Amino acid sequence: MQTKATWTIFAITLPLVDVETFMAYKLKPIQFRTSENQLKQVTSKAEFRVIIDYRNRYFMLNMQQMAKCHRMNSNVLVCPKQQMTFTAEAQIWKCELNLFLNQSGTQCSLEETTNTSTWIQLHVPNAWIFSTKEPANVTAVCDTHKENLVLHDTAILKIDPTCFLKGTQYSLAAPPTVRSQMLEAYPAFGNVQLDKPESQEIISTQENSEVLNTDQFTELHNNYN
Repeated sequence: MQTKATWTIFAITLPLVDVETFMAYKLKPIQFRTSENQLKQVTSKAEFRVIIDYRNRYFMLNMQQMAKCHRMNSNVLVCPKQQMTFTAEAQIWKCELNLFLNQSGTQCSLEETTNTSTWIQLHVPNAWIFSTKEPANVTAVCDTHKENLVLHDTAILKIDPTCFLKGTQYSLAAPPTVRSQMLEAYPAFGNVQLDKPESQEIISTQENSEVLNTDQFTELHNNYN
């Protein structure tokens, strides 16, 4: 701001904003069991994939770059345009893009983990993704009944809010509420050579013993955090 005589001059700088809308997705690798009974996961080189609604142009962001974005509201960010935008035909970041689009021909770098099991709570009430090397026997204890479950490989488990799980190595309680504005997506591998056992079914811990069908997962992309 400058003042000259009786005049005041304001210099206002406005950023140029792309009129196109991009969605930012946080990448979260999920462990999966191979035919050699190992737990592996994708090695991702970026933390966020930012992709246009048409899914034909994208770029990647890390946590430091995301921190420079200006938050307009809970779900809208204005970020400095400092990254090159790639098309779907580009070979860079091809692994992450194919996983996001759930396409075959995925070539990804994998790393073995030392964990024997892992649990990640989803932004869906009372739901988790788990991965195990060996079958895990757990008991669901509810207000009105008990139920024995066998957890193996990688799948989604959802329990009733009145229940909790007890096992030899861990216990799991369902919180009464989960507050989140996140969206979710669970893209999986295309043609990566993995041991693919028959589909599993996990009995939910609701009183009516409703069957919850689960899909085999080898990779998870949590939506934008």
